[in-house]
Amino acid sequence: MRSRRTGALSDPRGRGNAVPACHCTTSAAGPTPDRPDRRPADALSVENAAFLADTFAETIEPCPPIFRGRGIVTCAGGARYNTCAWVLVKMLRRLGCTLPVQVWHLGPSERDESWIAAIKPLGVDCVDAHVVRRRYPHDRLSGWPLKPYAMLHSPFSEVLFLDADNVPVADPTYLFADPAYRATGAMFWPDGLRTPRSSRRWKIFGVPYRDEWEQESGQILVDKRRCWKELSLCDWYNRNAHFFYRFVYGDKDTFRFAWHRLGRPFAMPDRPITMLPHTLCQHDPAGRRIFQHRCGAKWTLGANRRVPGFRHEADCLVAIEELRRRWEPGMQYRKRMTAADRERMKTLAGARFAFLRHGHNRWPLQLAPGSAIARGRCETCFRWWVEEDCLVLAGADGQPRWRLVEKTGGGWRGRGLKEKRMAVELAPL
Repeated sequence: MRSRRTGALSDPRGRGNAVPACHCTTSAAGPTPDRPDRRPADALSVENAAFLADTFAETIEPCPPIFRGRGIVTCAGGARYNTCAWVLVKMLRRLGCTLPVQVWHLGPSERDESWIAAIKPLGVDCVDAHVVRRRYPHDRLSGWPLKPYAMLHSPFSEVLFLDADNVPVADPTYLFADPAYRATGAMFWPDGLRTPRSSRRWKIFGVPYRDEWEQESGQILVDKRRCWKELSLCDWYNRNAHFFYRFVYGDKDTFRFAWHRLGRPFAMPDRPITMLPHTLCQHDPAGRRIFQHRCGAKWTLGANRRVPGFRHEADCLVAIEELRRRWEPGMQYRKRMTAADRERMKTLAGARFAFLRHGHNRWPLQLAPGSAIARGRCETCFRWWVEEDCLVLAGADGQPRWRLVEKTGGGWRGRGLKEKRMAVELAPL
């Protein structure tokens, strides 16, 4: 285990809605929650970025004394990431983790009441970041920038952030007691690259070159009481993602550079990242595998890629099967169905077709009662319903993919809603 004091940068690789009480307070000299930094993109440059970061850092006030306890934070929205978050939480509980969990999402379009009802009994609080933003504005709140924002505004003093597509091997609670983390107040995990001396990132972040691993941010452990200023600066980097993301891969190294810029050490396990197919494996300070980040094989309600060597994979698949029984994504689309649409569905239930993608392929497909597809189900053809006399086929994420009209003499034909040039047909069998 080693501690770091200064830093480098990244790689181009590949529901209760109560607003928490507190957060990123700043002095009158700089941006405030009611008056965020709204400088245009061209105000930040390679020449002045480090100076403007220092100017912002000087305005950050001490951590408010309102945070309590330890907890886990993740971000998810939409069918794919909600499925990943479900697996993450189910595995945490199966492994004996009793820490409270917050799942943050971005506004009503990512809020799914039936999914929230399913996951809430697992000790999960679902937080709408758009509601929090009314009190603590953020100009560019989206996927990656949501991570440091959620950590800052969560109610916990100590936060373990996990990407939704991460799966722990064991209960990670013991990491909060690790001596290196206790000594520094932060633990990051290594990525597989080192930033070259020639990179402009060193100048942009105002950090002297050092030969060290970059940061893989699928897991982050922070004591906000001791690292409030550093986490706030990281949030500022991500609020200015329009500039900093030109040089780093998303949020990935913004944590490490914020700590380095302000001269605060962090812990990082000595054992390098190890790889499984489509999966990054991270280790604890003793060298034992603790996290499996499926960044290239995210969980879905459809077929899931099997990863040799992935621990607890069978239990993850059992969790997904349970979710299939309890949750149907895309219900908001089916709410538009009329009584006539529902009656038409009854007449189509059980119908068998050949699904033809003209110029590509064909396969048998059977419509089951209750909007499921009994035969021929795949990632892009997972559910069906009738809407305004049209037959809609949706993917595993609940999003409509195909819209077809009935042909004279039987069958249906139409085009893809995303692949608009793709002609499709359901030919009766």
